[in-house]
Amino acid sequence: MLPAPKPINWHSPGSLVFSYINNAMIANKYGRGQKHAIGHVMVELKYKERYALVGTTATSNRYMMHKVMHRGWGLGILFATINGKLEEADINQPQLQERATSGEMAYIRYKINVQMFERLWAYLQEYKARGYDKYYNGENNPRAGKGAGCSAFAHSFLEVGGLQHILNDSAWKIDVSVQEGLIGKPIADRRVSIFMLMIKTKWAKETKKYRRLQYYEPTLMYKDILSNMANNSIGTKDSIGNAKGIVIDASTLQPPDEPIWKD
Repeated sequence: MLPAPKPINWHSPGSLVFSYINNAMIANKYGRGQKHAIGHVMVELKYKERYALVGTTATSNRYMMHKVMHRGWGLGILFATINGKLEEADINQPQLQERATSGEMAYIRYKINVQMFERLWAYLQEYKARGYDKYYNGENNPRAGKGAGCSAFAHSFLEVGGLQHILNDSAWKIDVSVQEGLIGKPIADRRVSIFMLMIKTKWAKETKKYRRLQYYEPTLMYKDILSNMANNSIGTKDSIGNAKGIVIDASTLQPPDEPIWKD
């Protein structure tokens, strides 16, 4: 997990927008294409000669910013399915090496058996074959082919493997109620100005119309790993360079017998 340059403030719509813009504008010490204004999560699979290091991203972050700033999408951007791509080891490995040196990274390493690896490997290969890697964001439901941000995509591997309950993944999740009036195109037929977003100091009340957003937040994931390490909560402490991680032995856990896909 790569944390955002500065933590995203989810206290209100206004604080969310301000903190995102600040991260988008802040100087990037990692080089072009490696800022990750909202943080980033990758998945690594390795067994013998088979290896993958993948993470899903938007094709263009500028496109997303333009739609919010100039096209009135508002917080509809949080629910919209946009063009995505799956970055692989050639792009991700240099990023991890830099982050391991700086220490601005945390990770969980699961030791799994061959049966589990085969299931996860098959999921990744079919995910790409179905073209689901071209759908970013959306409903954040990758196993149904309905889009996924980087954290939902990564978490889906835990779900496919039945590994999600080993750690308290609820600590990774943002859960907010987005008022309908702040959701513009392409979700709703309205324009929402950036000014309207900035002045909103609260999320929707339950008595008003809203759309619920549940989102695994990379910086929360990063902080939870460090917290688990500090408290010796679970697993074994590990490190790669200056980056900290947890190793969890799940080698006796058998893969779930449920279907991989939900569509």
